[in-house]
Order: sequence, then C-alpha cells, then structure tokens
Amino acid sequence: CELYRDSHVHLRERKVHEACAACIYVACRIEKCPRTFKEITAASRDTHMVIIMRCFKTIVNKLNIKHSSMDTVKPSDYMDRFCSSLRMSKVGTKLAKHIADITSDKSKQHLWDGKSPVSIAAATIMLVSQLCQEDSGLTVNTVSSHTGLFRFSYLNLFSFHSTNHILSSFLISRCINICDKECLGYASKGAE
Repeated sequence: CELYRDSHVHLRERKVHEACAACIYVACRIEKCPRTFKEITAASRDTHMVIIMRCFKTIVNKLNIKHSSMDTVKPSDYMDRFCSSLRMSKVGTKLAKHIADITSDKSKQHLWDGKSPVSIAAATIMLVSQLCQEDSGLTVNTVSSHTGLFRFSYLNLFSFHSTNHILSSFLISRCINICDKECLGYASKGAE
C-alpha cells in the first residue's frame, strides 16, 4: 500500500502491525467506508487503540493529508452496517437511516457537538427499537455488542429533550410513509 510505504519513514519507532492498522484506518476514511478505532483494534493483533490513534495523527500530519479528503464521519455512515449486523427489519432499517440522516444534517450538528457518531448511531437504533414493534427485541446489551459502544453510554447522549427533538423532526419531515401505522403507533403517542 502506498500509504504505508510513505508513512513508514515517520513511524519507525512503531511495530509494523501498529503502522498497518493506522494506515487501514486512514484508507477507510479516505475511501468513505469508515471503521471505528475499536474495529481496527479488534482486527489487528497485539496493539492498543491509543497507539493506533497516535499513528493516525502522525500519518495525517506528516503526509499532509487534508481533512477534506477524509470527510467527517457521520452517524449515517455506520447505519447500514449496524442495522444489517443486528438483523433489523426493513422498516426499522429505513427508519433508522432516515433519523440518522436527520442527525447528520449540518443544521442539526450543534445538538451533537462532541458526541461520537457511533454513539449517535447506537442511540438511534435504540430509539427505533422502541418505535418499531418488529425490532422491539433489541436490547441495550445486543446493540452495545454490535456497535462497540459501552452499555450505558447512550443514556448520556439522548436526554429527554434530545429524544423529543428527534421525534419531532422525524414526524415533521413526513416520514410517516416509511412505516406502517402499527410501527408508528408508539411514536405518535410519544410526540403528543
């Protein structure tokens, strides 16, 4: 990989598999198929997430990789993978993608400043599991194991106010056509 060849000079003090892991992370970001540091760490051997993060910063700084070539990671970038991994229904997946698109909108980003896109995606899936009867079997533990999020992290993310804001945005944007009325029965009661 050209990225590894160019960055190897700057990462001489690191082990080969640490440098390779960081290069894979950068390549995934550039190719717009982002992976989390946890996923990269799990796939690499004998390395820690912090070391991969440090190598990532070194590669980006030393090779002058512009952040514009690595788009900001949004919750919607993870939604397809997480929904298929959790075997969510078609209705639930479509609903989760729509809500993730709303949260990824630049005009709404101020609500999520400082929050991880993975956390937002996981919390969105939990919200959908409460809205859709077909996906009501999803638990916090199940979502946590598939997204890599700590079990109770999403509680801090979605306060009562934020959840109502998402539901309002969801209903206002006329997403009702996405689901059948049975699925939205809970959502319409919660928004009143």
